[in-house]
Amino acid sequence: MKKLDDILKAAKPAVPDLPMDFSERVMSEVMKIDLATLPLKLARQPIKWKQLAGGTLLLLLSLVIVNNIIFEVQMNGSVELLYFGTQFLKDIFVYFPFDLVVPAIIVTGMSSWLMWNSKALKRGIAAIIIGSYLTTAFGGAALAATGINEQIQDAIIKERREWPLVSWYFKERARYFIDLPNFKMGRVEKSNGRFVLIMDPHGHKSKIELPTGMTVRKGQIISIAGVSSGNLFRVSSGRHCNPGRVGRYFHHMSMMNKGMDEKMRKHHQQMPKEGMMKRKSCCAS
Repeated sequence: MKKLDDILKAAKPAVPDLPMDFSERVMSEVMKIDLATLPLKLARQPIKWKQLAGGTLLLLLSLVIVNNIIFEVQMNGSVELLYFGTQFLKDIFVYFPFDLVVPAIIVTGMSSWLMWNSKALKRGIAAIIIGSYLTTAFGGAALAATGINEQIQDAIIKERREWPLVSWYFKERARYFIDLPNFKMGRVEKSNGRFVLIMDPHGHKSKIELPTGMTVRKGQIISIAGVSSGNLFRVSSGRHCNPGRVGRYFHHMSMMNKGMDEKMRKHHQQMPKEGMMKRKSCCAS
């Protein structure tokens, strides 16, 4: 039986014998070759500035769209439904501005592709796409946190300044939409023990019956959940709202009604009803 060393030696290929001046001959051949290096700016792929500028502009547009999404959510009152837990969770999606979410996704995707194609970012397409969407989401939220929405509300919604098209857009998007049979928000107009008269941001008045232990006074804004019984709304749970935060719903509607013509006013009044009819038909099916 052969030993292991003998087997390994047999398997190992023989190294050819090289002449003594082999290394010198190789180096002399290398020196004969004219090696030239390209300038660094030629070695790199040139940046496509038009694509980079277009991608940057589209990314900024995405930030504005996300800020508008937050602005509309703040103004349409759907956030108030969250204070009642999951009871109205399915209703929140009815009032969420998905017609702005889709453009934000598309514009951010286009921005990602342009930035990747510009060759300015030395990253893979997946990293650029993820980075663009994160920038859009957090950047839009940061833009909303600067208070720009409140400035828009003061300048345009309250009609301190009128800008063609821009004013119409924000007035059209910033509406209090909530109109649910088991939810109400309103300012207390009259209080008589457990029976209270409130007025909602649409200007509708309702008589409600408070649950035991809940008290209100005139001028307070409350959000309540319960059931309607004839002309009376019986409250099962409710909360007092911060007037500084929710007062904009009431002020905004009064300013809009003052400046709108009759046709536009009917349009605004009909929108929540149409949304409710669509939602009920979907539930029925």
